Amino acid sequence: MQAKPPHQCRRYPNPSPLTRLTSAIAVCVVGTVWTGCTDNGVGTGPTMPGIGTLVIEVSTSGQDVDSDGYLVLVDGSSSRSIEVNGTVTLSDLSTGDHVVELTGVAENCTVGGVNPRTLTLASGGMVQSDFEVNCIAVATTALRDQIVFWTYRDGNAEIYVMNTDGSRILNLTQALSFDSEPAISPDGKRVLFMTARDGNGEVYVMNHDGSSPVNLTNHPAHDERPRWSPDGSKIAFTSDRSGAFSIFVMNADGSNPINLTNAQANGATWSPDGTRIAFTSNRTGDFEIFVMDSDGSNPVNLTNDSGRGDFAPAWSPDGTRIAFTSDGEIFVMNTDGSNPLNLTNNPGEDRNPSWSRDGSRMVFASNRTGDFEVFAMEADGSMPINLSNTTGAADLPGFPQAWSP
Repeated sequence: MQAKPPHQCRRYPNPSPLTRLTSAIAVCVVGTVWTGCTDNGVGTGPTMPGIGTLVIEVSTSGQDVDSDGYLVLVDGSSSRSIEVNGTVTLSDLSTGDHVVELTGVAENCTVGGVNPRTLTLASGGMVQSDFEVNCIAVATTALRDQIVFWTYRDGNAEIYVMNTDGSRILNLTQALSFDSEPAISPDGKRVLFMTARDGNGEVYVMNHDGSSPVNLTNHPAHDERPRWSPDGSKIAFTSDRSGAFSIFVMNADGSNPINLTNAQANGATWSPDGTRIAFTSNRTGDFEIFVMDSDGSNPVNLTNDSGRGDFAPAWSPDGTRIAFTSDGEIFVMNTDGSNPLNLTNNPGEDRNPSWSRDGSRMVFASNRTGDFEVFAMEADGSMPINLSNTTGAADLPGFPQAWSP
């Protein structure tokens, strides 16, 4: 028995003389979609659409590039991820026009050229299209996970900021004056600092980007070492306006300064709950670390370390420990003065510790490489690393509020 062809077209005679047609009507009997039948009754077979390939390449330049990459969207539906500098191949696409769009682009980045764009594929062909993305520095409203420090690298003391890995170092003050001792506000939006731009030491505040500097103290005496309260509503600072250097507290706008110590003291730092203040004083003969209530009452000597110089206390974020400088080393102790532990143990001079906001790390100043540099280490003293890496100029972190949220 002869096998049937894959599909068969049958001719039927003219069903009615009323049609006055002499031709036969071809009816194609199929099990799938066919284009129809030829005059000799043989089917033309299924329509197979042509296919092609798109190759999309992306190159990204500029600052604050979004490392998460982008998405390539085809015809408004199917998408493929692509790296910020990468290539993706889209195979088995039907021939004809396709609308291709690069999406997932951060607000600080722009795509050059037409986006979305229409690309035309021929059967068996390949089309490549390149997208160029340029990113600009993000305009921030606050410092985030950054470190402030002061340095002589421009020939005079200036306030700088950098990322916590030492990258993206920026000058915030850019003034021909002595600017030092920066302290970042709890919300990261403002920076306190001491400056001699008015001829004497004054406490200033500026925005996180260095704009709008304002003199808060406006006093002919020498004012220095400003520190924020945990809620940002008050500022502790050191001043000799009453004779000896003492710890003062004022409102964040500079109003209502009050002498808390009425005795030699400097370098205040607030406890995280705002109820106590640690400071340095030589009222016993040696420089020691003291702690008092935030209103200046109940001062207590924590170090009682005759013959050593103890300076620059910095309260840990969890309120359980105080880091400080002692004879050129960074120590940490419990808040009652017990269990002092040397973290640095280095022949160079290490000083001015400041905790990261999560308490896992510290930054400090060290001259172990020759010049003073900004170093970071784990909270247990391990893994010290030079962040500032400059030559011939001193870099010193703000303390104890050098690390932004």
